[in-house]
Amino acid sequence: MELKPWQLLTLVVGAFVAVVVADVYLQYKDELDFANGFPKLNTAIFTKSRVKEMIEQEHLVPVANTSGPTFAEEDDENTEEA
Repeated sequence: MELKPWQLLTLVVGAFVAVVVADVYLQYKDELDFANGFPKLNTAIFTKSRVKEMIEQEHLVPVANTSGPTFAEEDDENTEEA
């Protein structure tokens, strides 16, 4: 059986993806380990600096719209003619 170039490329890419998936699974299979590793990430510094602002934005109470409708109600012309 002769492999065509695109089949060989597919096998190589598939093997690479399988290794990456296995590595990620083994590394993060315990959620506690992932949660403990999060503060070490570069983006954690930005998140920690904005945590209060983000929580406030998530818990904003929607303001009730007390104004009337913005469209003009049309008079029923049929009732005026009768």
